[in-house]
Amino acid sequence: MMPDTQVKIIDANVILRYLLNDDEEQFKIVKSFFDKVKTGKAKALIFESVIFETFYVLLKVYKIPKREIVDTMKNLLSFKGIRNKDAELFIKALDCYDMYNDLSLIDCFICVKSKKLKIDIFSFDKKLNQKCNK
Repeated sequence: MMPDTQVKIIDANVILRYLLNDDEEQFKIVKSFFDKVKTGKAKALIFESVIFETFYVLLKVYKIPKREIVDTMKNLLSFKGIRNKDAELFIKALDCYDMYNDLSLIDCFICVKSKKLKIDIFSFDKKLNQKCNK
């Protein structure tokens, strides 16, 4: 099987350089790539772990406001060329995270994934159980 040269697996640093525009040289390269991803002319495979890492770094390291991260990540995940089987669930999880101040993004992802799969969550986290096992 030949590898798909049209799809690139990207890491958190690529996303961060694109969103933060904090390195002019790298930003030019990544912007060109994401302009193509936005229209579907290029494809970017983003693993779940990369989405969570990017979110964490923006929130904890760069101290970007929660609302701004939610909007930015939802926009990015909506690009035509983004490949992640759970991209729509991540967008719902970001909405959940925006709505509930007492749940983490991973809690919200577990919540929306459990609803999609119609499987109850087993957790000792009372807030997670209260908001998601309805």
